[in-house]
Amino acid sequence: MSTVHVSHVCKVYPGHTGKDAPVLALDNVHFEVKNHEFCSLLGHSGCGKTSLLNILAGFEDATRGEILVDDKAVGDPTWQRTVVFQDYALFPWMTVQENIGFGLEMKKVPAGERKKIIQHHIELVGLKGFEDRYPHQLSGGMKQRVSIARALAVDPGVLLMDEPFAALDAQNRAQMQAEMGRLLANSDPQKRKTMVLVTHSIEEALILSDRIIVLTSRPGRVKANIEVNLPRPRNEESAEFIEMKAELRSLLQEETALAH
Repeated sequence: MSTVHVSHVCKVYPGHTGKDAPVLALDNVHFEVKNHEFCSLLGHSGCGKTSLLNILAGFEDATRGEILVDDKAVGDPTWQRTVVFQDYALFPWMTVQENIGFGLEMKKVPAGERKKIIQHHIELVGLKGFEDRYPHQLSGGMKQRVSIARALAVDPGVLLMDEPFAALDAQNRAQMQAEMGRLLANSDPQKRKTMVLVTHSIEEALILSDRIIVLTSRPGRVKANIEVNLPRPRNEESAEFIEMKAELRSLLQEETALAH
């Protein structure tokens, strides 16, 4: 597993035309995600959450600052940092098990070992019996389970998730949050992946996270770095959960007020 250190990261995008001013998306963002932690990046749309995740994945470069994973500067994308996207990004011509095994095949994992890993992850995300289905035969929630299983199967040091449940309807989203919460509650904390989630949902962040980084409206800066020490699985009706939810809502409302 891996420790992530975000060190004074800034990101500037050029204007769309020569006349447009550059856009400062991230400004001096600095925090650490400990080994095995689940960290959520929480903030309003446009605050730079996805930009930060893209820099961590290696899809983009920081304008200034750097991100270290296990004391090594992040460079090009690698299997050590896998991404779960909002739109699933499954191969439509591949079955569930073929999609999950794609990265393993690219890594040239032997067929026998590959089969065991695929089956383990199918069971982990609750898709036993759906191994030979194609993406068009699955619900949105099931597609996202395949996407998560595919990302986990290659045994990354860091799992990155860019609003993975945002495209789901309210019922499926709540179910996927609960399922992910169950996986976290039932896993050995010392074997758990280091995870970074981009979300604009306070409830989602609280259900899943060990740490929540609240970002300001553009440019994104760290407004709050909050440890979530609630027992798993999280009880949304507990006084502690409700209190933290109110605190986070207040922080985001402050940003809404400042933006206007």
